[in-house]
Amino acid sequence: MKKKIILLAVTFVAAISLQLILLYASAFIPKSAIEEHFRESADILCEKSVFFDVNEGVRMTRIDRYADSILLNIAWNLEPSLKSVMRTSYHYSEFENENDNLHDAVYNGDPANQEYVRYWHGSAAIVRMMHVFFNIRQIYIFHAVVLSVLVIILLTILLARKMYAEAAAFVIGLISVGSWYVPLSLEYTWTFICMLVFSITVLLYAKIPEKITADKNTGLLIIFLLSGMITVYLDFLSAETIAMTVPLLFLYRVYLRNTKPHTDRSYLTSLGSMCLIWGAGYVISWVMKWILASVITGENVLPLVSGHVSERLNGGVSGITALPGYIVQTVWKNLSCLFPFGAGAPGVVCGIVILVLMLYAGYVYHGKEIDKSSALVYIILGSIPYIRYLVLHNHANLHHFFTYRAQLVTVMAVWLILFDSTDINLFKRR
Repeated sequence: MKKKIILLAVTFVAAISLQLILLYASAFIPKSAIEEHFRESADILCEKSVFFDVNEGVRMTRIDRYADSILLNIAWNLEPSLKSVMRTSYHYSEFENENDNLHDAVYNGDPANQEYVRYWHGSAAIVRMMHVFFNIRQIYIFHAVVLSVLVIILLTILLARKMYAEAAAFVIGLISVGSWYVPLSLEYTWTFICMLVFSITVLLYAKIPEKITADKNTGLLIIFLLSGMITVYLDFLSAETIAMTVPLLFLYRVYLRNTKPHTDRSYLTSLGSMCLIWGAGYVISWVMKWILASVITGENVLPLVSGHVSERLNGGVSGITALPGYIVQTVWKNLSCLFPFGAGAPGVVCGIVILVLMLYAGYVYHGKEIDKSSALVYIILGSIPYIRYLVLHNHANLHHFFTYRAQLVTVMAVWLILFDSTDINLFKRR
């Protein structure tokens, strides 16, 4: 146990150091090397409003260029000093929107005057580096290719192992959260890349079932620790939980293929420990940003952070009696964005057809009752997005048009329960 803790601590320190070095190193890229592509990006972003629907009136298609403009603004204003990369400042004017603020910063040299210290903004380092070669539209295309390749690799692994139910549930989940819109916004992309990379990593590592027992899971603990750390490093607080829940769901399915839930509980203990280590990596990394920022800048940044944290926890509610209704509204907004219901009238018709087919399959092909311990795991993993909505209800309410994608794991869990409770041979565990 002691060696395991030391190894995890060393991994954490090494990862934090590398994350800081990456941000710092990116700031040394001269503006002359990125100016042309940044100007192109500013022009491209100004072609649209900060928020727009790809399909008018269809909520699940809303694109957030507000956050993308801020991210590029931060990347543009990084200076080769530790104080700069900790403050992650950008140019802001209350009289213009964020697209125009970016345009003024790049074209007119308007200085950074707004600190955004509460996030790591590690994605700003990547965006700055990519602008040596690409503008924002080309980065969107590049991300679409990367995401497509990762999805193909993941599905290939699942199909090669005859994990047909898992592959089907994953595809249905991707459809439900409108994954084809994800590459159209940098803010949406990072967590999906993390989810896919770590899902692939977990499946490759856990090919040998003995590796996920409670006393032999150090490698997986490191994987989930890094997943939490890298997610908080890159993400703007969007659908961050999928980087944990989806790989964990795949891992549980590997466990089910190699043991019987009622005969071996050590796997459940391991899953719980990996969930906790992901959360620890995520939260402690976030806090470390605030601590490092305070130490490096010589200023106490916690007052800047605490106000925003309080807003996300308590904002939007006028009076404690209004809280239950606000939370219900938040959950409903996120649910209503899922395909097919978030896709307008055609989606509703499609949803009714899917519901009828599910009921038909459940009635005609009904098989054994699902194991209670398995159902509990599905319920817990599928509920995590709603726990997140409950805790950060203000954020999930205002930004439901992208936080709804955290329900990817919920959709997968529901369909896996359906597949496991039917006698359709294609979806039986092999």
